[in-house]
Amino acid sequence: LRTKKDGTQIGFLAADAQGLIQVFGVAPSGGEVTRLTRQPHSVQGPFNFSPDGTQLAYIADNSIFITDLATGDYQRVTPRTPDETKPVSGVVWSHDGRMLGYNRFVRSGTSSYLQVFLLKRQD
Repeated sequence: LRTKKDGTQIGFLAADAQGLIQVFGVAPSGGEVTRLTRQPHSVQGPFNFSPDGTQLAYIADNSIFITDLATGDYQRVTPRTPDETKPVSGVVWSHDGRMLGYNRFVRSGTSSYLQVFLLKRQD
């Protein structure tokens, strides 16, 4: 579960009618559940609302995606990677919404190491 900073919406993961994991939202006081993502791929883990509450960042199809909550449009912001180097855990916004932080594995020889990556958002 994640909430918007202003507390107006709680986001959660659930399967859609096709069995794909998507992000849905509901007001804390109850009401209609709304679908926030319309990915052709399952969301692969934790998600986070942008500081201004207008976007959602998450991992899907071994990539980082951002969905505009007003339009439902999504954008892949990192290339798709193989399973052994895919992003893992959650995607985190900087306090001003200009950067995203995430973890992914990096291979070195026969070993893999979990590394932190920062992605500067384009205006």
